[in-house]
Amino acid sequence: MRFRIRGFSAESDFSTIAVFITPMLDMAFQLLAFFVMTYHPSQLEVQFPVTLAASEPGDKNVKPPPDKKPTIDKATDPPPSITVIARAADPRIKGFIGRLGSVEIRLSGNTEKLIAVSNGTEAEDRYGDMLKSRLAELEDELKRIKRERLPRDDRLLLQGGYSLRWEESMAVFDSCRKTREKNGREVELFPKIEMDTLPVKSGS
Repeated sequence: MRFRIRGFSAESDFSTIAVFITPMLDMAFQLLAFFVMTYHPSQLEVQFPVTLAASEPGDKNVKPPPDKKPTIDKATDPPPSITVIARAADPRIKGFIGRLGSVEIRLSGNTEKLIAVSNGTEAEDRYGDMLKSRLAELEDELKRIKRERLPRDDRLLLQGGYSLRWEESMAVFDSCRKTREKNGREVELFPKIEMDTLPVKSGS
């Protein structure tokens, strides 16, 4: 009995819907290796301090045990002495929505300095230069306050308007957290930053 080995002698004998997965796997691993070797995590990827409200029982009719009195949770830490308020440019101006309009520094509730950044109508490259310059001014002012008035304080409250873009908010966050000296040495300003939003009526 003879066995006949049949080859793909004609195009009709070869499956045109076959998928060669080896090149796809090679490409996937190359992309993965490229991502791992070039990815640099941002210094913003940190643990944000979050304060949760006190929980309430599911059934409001349930009374606490008679031998225990209900207690009220109170904040043990005072609010930060310094507050940085980032407001967006006036949204009524027909410009780029969400740009950083101004940065206000408050110390113990009093305005220490107001830095104007943008009115929302500049060209993109012009706005980028202005943003970089004003953030550097913010860092210098925070460094002066840290050195002269709050040498032992490491907490800061950052408030931003709802219409402010996330990218601008994180740029202000970075400037409040760390800065660099002229020689390139990194200086820590306020590592513990609490973030909050401004009310709609007062936040732009």
